[in-house]
Amino acid sequence: MSSTAATAARQDPPFSSGLVKSLLLSVNDTDAPKRISNEALDSCGKFLQDFIEDVRDRALIVAECEHEVNGKPDSSPMIRAHHITKVAAGIIMDYS
Repeated sequence: MSSTAATAARQDPPFSSGLVKSLLLSVNDTDAPKRISNEALDSCGKFLQDFIEDVRDRALIVAECEHEVNGKPDSSPMIRAHHITKVAAGIIMDYS
């Protein structure tokens, strides 16, 4: 992906405001705010997008390493649940 295409992709809202709001309001906390500003929704959406991209990138590295070890040069690696599980602890520590 060219840098222009990557920049254009990053300008689009990563998640709809409605989805982000639903996720934030789904927390079972009676003290949780019921109103969330558009700026907060945009920021949370960008954070979620960055988080998901980071998980994907790290899981892909694990998948590629596993792919090389298994010696399957004719196919491309695919991210599976166990790849995400392997990177989960590091991701949680980095984002906490």
